[in-house]
Amino acid sequence: MRNDNSVKFWQDPWLAAGIILQDHINTPRQLPHWDATIGDMCSDIGEWNWPNILPLISHEISALIAGTETPIPEAGEDITTWGLEADEKF
Repeated sequence: MRNDNSVKFWQDPWLAAGIILQDHINTPRQLPHWDATIGDMCSDIGEWNWPNILPLISHEISALIAGTETPIPEAGEDITTWGLEADEKF
């Protein structure tokens, strides 16, 4: 990952298989940090900010997040890439 300052943690399909986290929350209450980017949901030492994540998602989804590298601030701004189908469909 790059610095992920433009990818929304809850709203964008950044996890494997295009999962959008807002579709997988396990609580009816309003999401805290609704507009947070992926970079916002990481600590200063490069770890996921689990206290803001775990109460809202299942163990299966948390495992997907845990298996995803945190952003690298020094890597520069995010870029758009195509990584799925040759027919340009997600």
